[in-house]
Amino acid sequence: MKKLFYFLITLIMIAGVSAKDFSCYADSVDTYKPGLNNKGGSISPDRSDSGRALGIPEETDSLNFASLGFSGELILKFDSAILDKPGFDFKVVETSYGSPSCSAYPEKVHVYASFDKISWKDFGVKCLDSEFDLDGLDKAYYLKLVDATDPDHFSGTVDAYDVDGVIAYSCEKIPDNVPEFSAIGMVLAALGSLLLFVFKRK
Repeated sequence: MKKLFYFLITLIMIAGVSAKDFSCYADSVDTYKPGLNNKGGSISPDRSDSGRALGIPEETDSLNFASLGFSGELILKFDSAILDKPGFDFKVVETSYGSPSCSAYPEKVHVYASFDKISWKDFGVKCLDSEFDLDGLDKAYYLKLVDATDPDHFSGTVDAYDVDGVIAYSCEKIPDNVPEFSAIGMVLAALGSLLLFVFKRK
């Protein structure tokens, strides 16, 4: 009886942990509206593959990014919600060859986050690689990146902010086929209480 009781208590504890925190990355592209380069031309196909902004950022100088183009927009979706934790919650990784400073190569992005793609939290404009704190937004499934680069700062042909990817430091995901605590935990809690009552009467 005692072993059964402790076994049920263990199951209750497992059932109560229906989600885990872990690092995650963008899973899909919701919207991609590339702008033009600073000469008024279209972004070349090898720089406008939005799928390159998904998954783990390579953080190298190789051609592994999606260019926004001037005033272009990219909305990324996360299957696992980005959580608001103390400190920074996610990092947008940009590719600029040679890892220049912002003053030398001021490619900028306006960043927004949303839980439902209806209401957006505005994080303002940042330059190159930048970290962000959800700061009051409990969780987010969508990030919107809008190019905010000034074309007058460049003499050669450039295609504005290049998105290598996004690193979310703390994410939440409900495991597949595992009921939440309200479904299984309540039942096990009731059984545990009953067994505890019986055990104490022995």
